[in-house]
Amino acid sequence: MKSDLEAILFISKESISLLELSSFFKVNEDEMKKVIEELVLEYKDKGINVCFENDEVFLKTNALKGEVIKNFFTPELKLRKLSKSAFEVLAVIAYKGPITKSEIEEIRSSGADHIIPILLEKKLIYVSGKKKALGNPNLYEVTQDFYAYLGIKDKEELLEFDKSNWLVKRKDEDENK
Repeated sequence: MKSDLEAILFISKESISLLELSSFFKVNEDEMKKVIEELVLEYKDKGINVCFENDEVFLKTNALKGEVIKNFFTPELKLRKLSKSAFEVLAVIAYKGPITKSEIEEIRSSGADHIIPILLEKKLIYVSGKKKALGNPNLYEVTQDFYAYLGIKDKEELLEFDKSNWLVKRKDEDENK
């Protein structure tokens, strides 16, 4: 069952619920959870991590591999081709994610229908799950490619990155007065 689960997770572009997997493999949720937790531990120090959050399972790139990803995929090329609107959506997802499309649109006061598929295609964002709300909308988060472009490994570093860049910019502005 474990290798079958690995194959399913590898192919899936979205997270998969514990309930859905238990039903598919015809096992109770506790047994399925045990198999998932074993995979989480097995993949802990690998290039890909198995993640189990809020009874949802998904794969994601190990945050410690950001430099390798940056060097191989040169995400700068992906980001250079983005519109101002796409950058806005990307910034909202980076700071507020996981977030739904309607929440993004509420923050930006404009639509994101045509932007989200572009960011998904460029693998700068991914669907990290479903919000438990009317319609079960997708939740979006930025990928490791996005963090690698900035030379950081995760959201915590993004907040520090933003503060340090703001302080440097502010200091430069003060010196030029």
